[in-house]
Amino acid sequence: MRLWKVMILLISSALIFQACKKDNSNPASNQLTLTAQRYYPGNVGSRFSYANAQGNGIRNLTFTGTANINGTEYITQKSISFVGLDSISATTNFRRTDNAVYFYVDTTGLMKFFPDSLRSLLTFNIDKEIIAFSTNLDQTKPWSAYRMDVKIAQLANVNIIDLTANYLGDENVTLNLTSGQVTKSAKKIRYDFKLSIPNLNNLSSPNTRTFNATAWFAEDIGIVKLEGNQSILGALGGGNINLADTTKTITQNITAYDIKP
Repeated sequence: MRLWKVMILLISSALIFQACKKDNSNPASNQLTLTAQRYYPGNVGSRFSYANAQGNGIRNLTFTGTANINGTEYITQKSISFVGLDSISATTNFRRTDNAVYFYVDTTGLMKFFPDSLRSLLTFNIDKEIIAFSTNLDQTKPWSAYRMDVKIAQLANVNIIDLTANYLGDENVTLNLTSGQVTKSAKKIRYDFKLSIPNLNNLSSPNTRTFNATAWFAEDIGIVKLEGNQSILGALGGGNINLADTTKTITQNITAYDIKP
């Protein structure tokens, strides 16, 4: 009888061990270990270089320091773009948690988009950050990345900007790095940007425009590719949301990176 008890105990232990092995390889279990920080890594001194797909420019991105904005700690990144003899620099701030990557939004460019005659009638309710990346990656459930609402005089709130992020799945991206060509799996995120300008003569019929852009995030590297509307990508690539010109599109691919732990 003791022999049978020992055999039963050994078989039960083996089954439990196998079950644990299966659970550890379950994609749902692996999803729980996903941390947003690994998809936008690096500390001060980290550097990234990008090239325009059209071959007419490069962009260098550097994490230059830290900043405290309204009591929140951010890492500051500076972007310098070179096109021909011209260069354009921009600075923005971001922070990371295990669950998301946030970019602080300077709303100066947004305010300039509204004429003084209209601005005086508006009360703004504006998100301070863009949720650029989230670990809640579900292809059926987009997340609200950024929103701007206004209240016109004594009337109800009206949505002006609605930026929605959509996870499109994992995609292999070939990186033509200066050190050689490699292929990395990346999280593909599409951002749908809806801009609605109130028509004061008919508030139920605003002037609406939509644009989109896509970013590819690779684990332990960050953004490896950007494609789409420049107004959206400016906030992710080292600039701010600027609606002065919403017609420009860009495609940029990473060419080199040096990530400081």
